[in-house]
Amino acid sequence: MHQHLMRVAPLFYRMAMLLLGNRESARNLTAQTLRTLMQSMTMRTDEAELRMTGAGELLQNYTSQGDASGCDFSEDSPLLSLLTLHSTDRCLCAMLLCGFSEAEISDVLDCTLSALSPKLQKVRRHLTFSCNHHAPDWDTLAAAADAISPSEAELDTIRSALSAKDVQPPQTRTIEVRKSGIVQEFTRADTDEIYSDVRKPLHIQPTPTIRMPVWGLVILILVLLLPAGISGYLLLTHKPETPSNPSQEHPLFPPTEDPEHPLPELPFLEFSEARTQALDYADISAEEATFLKTKLCTDTTPISYDIIFLSTDGTQYEYILDAESGTLIDFQKTQTNTTLHPQDFLPLEEVRQIALDSAGLKDAIFTKEKLDNDNDTFYFKLEFLDAEEKVYEVSILAKTGVVVKYTVKDSLQQNTGSFITLEAAKQQALLRANVPLKDAAEQVIFTKEKLDGTVYLLAFTLEDGTQYIIEIDAKTGHVNTVDVILVSADTSDYIGLAAAKKIALERTGLTDSEDSVLFTKAKIERSQATYVYELEFETPEYEYEVKLHTQTGEVLKYRALFR
Repeated sequence: MHQHLMRVAPLFYRMAMLLLGNRESARNLTAQTLRTLMQSMTMRTDEAELRMTGAGELLQNYTSQGDASGCDFSEDSPLLSLLTLHSTDRCLCAMLLCGFSEAEISDVLDCTLSALSPKLQKVRRHLTFSCNHHAPDWDTLAAAADAISPSEAELDTIRSALSAKDVQPPQTRTIEVRKSGIVQEFTRADTDEIYSDVRKPLHIQPTPTIRMPVWGLVILILVLLLPAGISGYLLLTHKPETPSNPSQEHPLFPPTEDPEHPLPELPFLEFSEARTQALDYADISAEEATFLKTKLCTDTTPISYDIIFLSTDGTQYEYILDAESGTLIDFQKTQTNTTLHPQDFLPLEEVRQIALDSAGLKDAIFTKEKLDNDNDTFYFKLEFLDAEEKVYEVSILAKTGVVVKYTVKDSLQQNTGSFITLEAAKQQALLRANVPLKDAAEQVIFTKEKLDGTVYLLAFTLEDGTQYIIEIDAKTGHVNTVDVILVSADTSDYIGLAAAKKIALERTGLTDSEDSVLFTKAKIERSQATYVYELEFETPEYEYEVKLHTQTGEVLKYRALFR
């Protein structure tokens, strides 16, 4: 019997080394596994059954006792990368490297093949990023794993452990004998003698089967494939409409119905209207306010005005207004020691006219006006666009009206025309994270999508909680930097981020199909001795914060704030 067990000892020793990296700990774990097998094996237990049963017992013992304190792998060993993985991922790698098939792994771990496939993808992804994208390839790992074998001294130690006196004697087992139909107890020896009488337990009913003629099967296949073929044909033959003028896609330049007008008619309030609205909210007159900043922010949702002004008593007001309706979005009021008076500077209407004259324009779309102080010298900085979308920046002395700086840049469309689209950048980021594009909609939550100069800054969270922060060159599409935040917890029993997202949206009465829902946070965090999903998202009217239990999906915290 000992010889039967010792034939599988090298396999279990190799698995233990891949899990622990320490020879002494691997030797003890192997001996413990073999002793457990010896208490349950019979004379008719074959090597394949020992291999499967022993693998499950070894993984269970490893999970309960934890990692070893030291590592016996050499500094250049490719197997060091396995020790950086989470224990669950390490178990999967160990079984794969020891020759277990995916079907055998699913049997040992008691999960379906469909559930095992995403786990294996996650293991390979974590292995790659744990080594800063310099992880050894799988063939190198397999060759290194095959080279692991116990020495003769270690095999003698394992053999001695099997012969120890504290090994429990064989225990009785309860079986059903078909010829009698009576449940009886037999020792292991008795079981061996009557083994030929043991059959499937009587209480298990045979699995029902469905019989179908061949012609019925053919009809069923045609019914299932016909709608799919029609849908595919329609998708291939449908050509999406493209805008005739790409520049009109920019939020500042919606299509205009009057082609003779030199400037497009924007749906936003003019600067003077936005300022008047801010003064009304503050309940002060124009004679009491000195405007420090007025900016049209097109990178916000909704597009907004950021207005800052100073009253004569030193109070500074900052208002953020909806650029289209003038509705108050946010407000801040602080007391300062600065006192300015509007009469100390040129009127803004005169300053704007000076800027237009310097550019040779009769009219323009102003996007920014700011009062700056440089060594006690005040000057206005203005930014505006002409009908060709050229960007002008003019600096004017606030007291004299002298133009001290003038620049003109190419149009916004020409600046960004050579950039890849945001959608293309997102696809590049997902490919870098080894996420299939067809699964992205259901398995990925983007929490940041921003074009910063000539780079796209993207942040997203995967179904298993792994977070990625990726920077992509907007011109070439090359990935510049990748930051990966792995989840330390075992997420195999969690409901998944997609399900958590659905529950959170249902709690707020929203749906994922609404374009107005923008996620800003999606992660797994430890809270009060348990792990939770933390989700934050917003609409034009509200900001939401939701915490859910990772295993049950129970909503633990919910908060909605008016924006």
